[in-house]
Amino acid sequence: MRPAMSPAAPVPMAASVPRALEDPPQQLDAAIAKAADWLDRDQTPEGFWVGMLESSYCMEAEWLLAMHFLGIRHPRERDLVATLLNALSLQDALEKLGVHTRVQSAINVSEVAEPYIRRRAIRHLEKGRVVIFAAGTGNPFFTTDTAAALRALEIGAEAILMAKNAVRGVYDGDPRVDADARFLPDLTHLEAIERGLKVMDTTALSLCMDNKLPIYVFELAEGNIHRVAAGERIGTIISTP
Repeated sequence: MRPAMSPAAPVPMAASVPRALEDPPQQLDAAIAKAADWLDRDQTPEGFWVGMLESSYCMEAEWLLAMHFLGIRHPRERDLVATLLNALSLQDALEKLGVHTRVQSAINVSEVAEPYIRRRAIRHLEKGRVVIFAAGTGNPFFTTDTAAALRALEIGAEAILMAKNAVRGVYDGDPRVDADARFLPDLTHLEAIERGLKVMDTTALSLCMDNKLPIYVFELAEGNIHRVAAGERIGTIISTP
């Protein structure tokens, strides 16, 4: 088992907002508010760096408006814009809590976000700011999973923290439909790929495996982010010896 993460090391966390919401505006606001609350400076270990990678759910009206002004037509490019809208919403929620936050985008939207520049991102982290990485890698056909792995490696992160809704960690089946699904506390990247476990896409898992970057998968519940950051053993650890 990998030793507990040192608090001075930069650690990115992939943060996602649910894609299928029964009541999008209210539930999206609630999800963002919870994420912001758990990342409040008082709940984050001193010296701990937090980078976030936004997923592609957003509200339809905002999505269409952003596409119109940016001239976006391809469906996969629309996903990139959706991550940017989520990133800006999360930045607003965090800053209302007094947490200094920067959004860095892989696509050029200089009026609302900084361009992604590796050295600038690291400098923000050194100053104790939260950095939210938006728009994935900036390219269609690459998922936000791959972007999370890429950004983590670029900033020299020690691990990826992946919080999941309503699941304890990684299982050998879907625990929501399979009562016999078995929880897996430890796993290698190669095992996750070979067994087709839907933790991350294959490209992201391969990138993490090649660079021996561990992934901590745990339930998105109050206090869990702090617990994992402090080195407590919860959820599933995916690593390569």
